[in-house]
Amino acid sequence: MRESSSRWVAATVLSVAVLATTTLADTWMPPGSKSYLSRDQQFRFEVFPRVLSSAADYWHDYDRGPHKRGQMAGKQDVCTGQLAKRASDGSYAVVWKRELVNDVSPVTALVTADGAHVVTFDNWHSKGYGADAVVIYGLEGRLVASLGLADFLSKEQLAGLPRSVSSILWGGEHHFDETEQHLVLQVVAGKHDDDKPRTEWLSVVISLTDGRVQTLAGK
Repeated sequence: MRESSSRWVAATVLSVAVLATTTLADTWMPPGSKSYLSRDQQFRFEVFPRVLSSAADYWHDYDRGPHKRGQMAGKQDVCTGQLAKRASDGSYAVVWKRELVNDVSPVTALVTADGAHVVTFDNWHSKGYGADAVVIYGLEGRLVASLGLADFLSKEQLAGLPRSVSSILWGGEHHFDETEQHLVLQVVAGKHDDDKPRTEWLSVVISLTDGRVQTLAGK
């Protein structure tokens, strides 16, 4: 019995060790309100997340009937975004406000210098998953496009991306091009030419006007 137990323990430890090499651990704090400024600070985009009782409740709360996962009773039950423009006195006046596509909250966002476009990236607690990994909003908050990774990556590229327990770790420092008419996504390259511990990047160019992919990763 002791020998069998020892073998079972050893096998379990080995399995955990193998899993640890392929899936990274991660920790998510409950989301809070965030602000993002355009490069000249003339526009400010604020995100107000859906209010959760806790990150743990969201993780374990899969079946609550009509209720949303982890929702705190009596608190804001949708994620909203608000774009504001800076006045001469330094204050900000609201340009538009709307419910965002994201369930809880996007992870990051960008704002063009003219305030014509806002782009949000990923979902809280699940980077890289869903059809809203990249969302583009236009004038008056109009939804221009909502994209999942499969919309601009091949199956092979998608399969090669690193992962954690909750997320696909696909993105780097995304930015606009010089004209701010296009979004340039920085995507983790799934394969490396050697075994050096470094990150290689591919670029994907997307039109802010209509959300069309102009340049695919690696092309």
